[in-house]
Amino acid sequence: MPKYYDQREIESLPTRDLLRDLLRSPLALSGLKGQEQPFESLLAALLAWENPDQPPTLAVLQQRAHLKPARFRPTLELLYQAFLDALAAEETVIRCPQVTHCFIIPGQRQNQLVWCELTRVPSVGENVELDFLSAITRHDSYFVESITSEYQEGKTTVYLQLAAGRYDPYYQLLLARARFENKLTHSLERQLDDEQLRAWLQSAYGVTKASAPVPDLPVRRSHKHS
Repeated sequence: MPKYYDQREIESLPTRDLLRDLLRSPLALSGLKGQEQPFESLLAALLAWENPDQPPTLAVLQQRAHLKPARFRPTLELLYQAFLDALAAEETVIRCPQVTHCFIIPGQRQNQLVWCELTRVPSVGENVELDFLSAITRHDSYFVESITSEYQEGKTTVYLQLAAGRYDPYYQLLLARARFENKLTHSLERQLDDEQLRAWLQSAYGVTKASAPVPDLPVRRSHKHS
């Protein structure tokens, strides 16, 4: 199996970034125990660290791992390389069996999060009816604007960003175009509600509402009087 990252690339990475990756993957790291490698003491120190979101200082880690400053960085690089090799091996080391879903519902001033468990995940563009937040959001009909999945050891979180109203493919095309062309900035978009945003897009791209066609009236035939 080819290695996608070699030792030279790892040498150029910041120490704090390497430590952050390792601390966020305790299950993968635990699989490296018992290999009688030079990184054994550093591995034990990282697995015993109490706060994975806040890497320890180098001084603290060197003390706990009983490593001299000159040996710390080479040992860390060796451990990180073993970590990458374990992830790339055919045996699964990362498992995310617990799945949680989160609706992100736009409000007038801020988003409202709704954590839930779904038996079926709606797709992008699909309409979603939520009738229990209309007092604060002023809507009960939405559609899925985007889906983001976050994978962490032990769990998967699926975020579903909703937008108010019904899915309109032409409107979404104009919205994507305005964002891509940098005509619609993020700050401006946040200031506009749905109706104002539609009006802005129509003005920006010269879209006019077509008037409804006038139906043809039946021709009245004149009646001849005898």
